[in-house]
Amino acid sequence: MPTSPTPNVSKTSTPPITLPKPPNPEWIALLDRLKIQPRPGELAIGSFNASLTDVFAPEPDARTPAAKLLSDYQKDLLEKAQRFENELKALRAEYDAKIVATLPEARRESAQNFLELGRARSADAAVRDAKIRAGFLEKLRQGAAPQPSNSKLAIAAQPGVASGPTQPGAEASAWMREERVKAARQDDETAAALRETLNPEEAARFDRFNRFRPAIPPAQAKNGSAVPAPVVSAPAEQKKEGAQEKK
Repeated sequence: MPTSPTPNVSKTSTPPITLPKPPNPEWIALLDRLKIQPRPGELAIGSFNASLTDVFAPEPDARTPAAKLLSDYQKDLLEKAQRFENELKALRAEYDAKIVATLPEARRESAQNFLELGRARSADAAVRDAKIRAGFLEKLRQGAAPQPSNSKLAIAAQPGVASGPTQPGAEASAWMREERVKAARQDDETAAALRETLNPEEAARFDRFNRFRPAIPPAQAKNGSAVPAPVVSAPAEQKKEGAQEKK
């Protein structure tokens, strides 16, 4: 019985990647509900989105007290959210310690150091990503603002060349791509630092869960060298069939 052709895969020592565990769907749903909660005095149903003052007291003098209350609410909400975040971190630390206690005793200290380093770098990355998003939005707003005719940003209208606010938008996208490249490099450095804390067997298991691991060893990555990723090519039989179909 003929067997199906096997794809030709370039040889590589890279182990297969293990996909991450999915998040708790109930927790994700709760966060989604919290994010779409209306503010006090506001109502959003389908295409309708307005506040009570919009409907019942549109006069500017009548809106001032409600605006002051809304500002106070935002401050109180942020304080409660920060307390909730601290409570979550304390709860997580409690269960972190319980999980570390289940590991082999000889590796518990290493596991704790590994976890603390990863959490610290993860927190830094979260702050970095938030700044990147904020910077991108700010650049988009600046690009959408009308520019004076003598501005250096003004671009002469030419056939086939976009002018006006679309050009700054393209500049913002280019800036975003550059920042993402920098962030990816930082994440690679973090992964390399975490990996260095492990013994060889643990490092091999670590690689299975590093979805965005570099295709080159950390020592080579620091020197700026690059190695192409493994390429999966179709069997010769399939290539011939594809060529015939094109004809």
